[in-house]
Amino acid sequence: MANVTILDKIKSSGSYSSLDAKYGPYLSREAAHEALGENGDDVIEIGLTVGIKNGDRIIEYWYQDGTDLENLVQKDSFNKIESEARY
Repeated sequence: MANVTILDKIKSSGSYSSLDAKYGPYLSREAAHEALGENGDDVIEIGLTVGIKNGDRIIEYWYQDGTDLENLVQKDSFNKIESEARY
């Protein structure tokens, strides 16, 4: 499948839940952070969501309060509620 660029930031990544190629999926948080970091400093932004493979499931993580590895935290219902309230 060919990539389609939309607004120079979003590219089709195939059949996963996100249109953004940065979504992944990745094998671990560390692998995601390292791969995104190789693409330049402007790729990782607060709020960026990535998919991490866990067996046959994809678990979503996001950069919650910064762009360092420790800020890449798993999304859960608490984070979703807190995120909606903050923004």
